Amino acid sequence: MTASKTTRRRRSKKSRFLNATARDSQRTLRFEWDKRIVSWLSEINRRGAALRASEAPDIACGQVFEVVEMAESVLASCDTAVVELVGGETGEGLISQCCKGGALV
Repeated sequence: MTASKTTRRRRSKKSRFLNATARDSQRTLRFEWDKRIVSWLSEINRRGAALRASEAPDIACGQVFEVVEMAESVLASCDTAVVELVGGETGEGLISQCCKGGALV
């Protein structure tokens, strides 16, 4: 699925902000990235709850993992400095949370 123009602009703005933050302060970058992680984890939990309540888990399960794809697309649009600082734990942590949500189905 192709992202809308607004979505592409939003991602571009996020990556520019994160890149600038990485250049200025690694501590601030970690803080900003952690805010995003918390938001993505909340969204995974929300979608996982919807999956558990759903009568069609095949469809909803993919929606839970879409959050990981969103996070990875933000990370992919950032400079290598950002990826080196926060990239390692991001995908693994989000996928783990998705699996936990799926295991409860």
